[in-house]
Amino acid sequence: MTARRTLAACLASALLLAGCGGGDDKKTDQAGGDVRGSTTTSADETSEVAEGEGSTLTTAPGATTKKPPGASGPPTTAKGGGPTGSPSEPDVVAVSPGTYKFTSTGTSSAKGTANGAPINSSKKVDRAWEVTYQKPSGNQQRATSSGQGPFLERILSHGAGAADVTLLKLNDGSNPTTFTPEPPARFVPVPAAIDATWSWTMKSKPHPQNGKVTTRKGNFRVARNDVLMIDGQAVPVVVITGTMTSDQPLVRTYQFTTYYSESLKLVVREREITDADVQGDNTKIHVHTDQTMSIVKLTPA
Repeated sequence: MTARRTLAACLASALLLAGCGGGDDKKTDQAGGDVRGSTTTSADETSEVAEGEGSTLTTAPGATTKKPPGASGPPTTAKGGGPTGSPSEPDVVAVSPGTYKFTSTGTSSAKGTANGAPINSSKKVDRAWEVTYQKPSGNQQRATSSGQGPFLERILSHGAGAADVTLLKLNDGSNPTTFTPEPPARFVPVPAAIDATWSWTMKSKPHPQNGKVTTRKGNFRVARNDVLMIDGQAVPVVVITGTMTSDQPLVRTYQFTTYYSESLKLVVREREITDADVQGDNTKIHVHTDQTMSIVKLTPA
């Protein structure tokens, strides 16, 4: 095996497990694992400000008359992107502070040619990581992940009409990427009415090493309600489906199925399917990953 083939194969393998996230991202990583601007899915303050192309929210016909089971008050349609909520709003609720444990399992594969030689490999995805949510400051809440999580740092703005991403730092292998979307990118509408849809485009700050800007585009829809058994408990969730694209360091496409608990304000499960292509001299490799992120315990450590 030539050195070039070995390098291409290693790159393909690394990209498989880098995720997005999502993750771009899950959620990630919407997303995916919880990477949607994922979604998701916080950045250091610098003088460079990302060129956010905004986020929009629409609601399908009839959705204004629907509300999730157990919701109180009149039916509500979530509003579009932008800062939401204020410290004085009594209905602003964030994630309970603490550290939550997650696992990701699935499969990944790399197929193609490197320096003219065939590449056909696959492996299982099996990793564990943690996300620590800090105590909210006003309506802002910072989260950081350790281990092999889908993002390095993220800030969500929790308001009466939505939870929005205001800061996001991703670690795509050796290419850390920082986003400060303006207006903020929609994470989830509140309440998450069935058939509600939203989209956003966010651009990163120039990369400190190569000056390149990463563009991510996401489109999402609240598909249905469901109930999951997690840690011995029945957890009502809304199921959000979505897609996301990212153009750096490689062109990637993401498909998300996200299970979001409105009471916990947490993504408790997320399936992320990622496709990417590695191309170069006599090299063309397609990388495919299908993994599911799951929360281990509903209470933080």
